[in-house]
Amino acid sequence: IFPDTDTNQGTNYPENFVEIYVKKIFVKLFRIFCIIYWSYKDDMGEHLIHLNTCFRHYIYFALEHNLLPEDEKEIMPIEDIVTRLKSDFARKTILPPKKDKK
Repeated sequence: IFPDTDTNQGTNYPENFVEIYVKKIFVKLFRIFCIIYWSYKDDMGEHLIHLNTCFRHYIYFALEHNLLPEDEKEIMPIEDIVTRLKSDFARKTILPPKKDKK
C-alpha cells in the first residue's frame, strides 16, 4: 500500500491513494466505532469518556479531510452523535477559548 521511501527512488503515492485506501480505512474505523457505541456503550462506565474523546478526534479529522462515509446508512446507527459533533466542528468549538494572560 505504501511506497518505499527509504530507497529514495522517487516513488510517490498513487494519485487515488486517498480515495482507494484512506477512505476505506476510515469507513472501517467508523464501523468499529458504531459497533462499540451500539453494543457496549452502557457497559463502558467511566471508560465512555475516553471513547467519546477518541471518536471526537476521529470525526474532526475526518471532517477536516473529507473522509467520513458518504453513505447515510453507514452513519445512521450513531447519527445523533455524529450530527452533534458536526455542528460543534462547524462552529469551531473544538477547543475552549484561550484566556488572555495578564
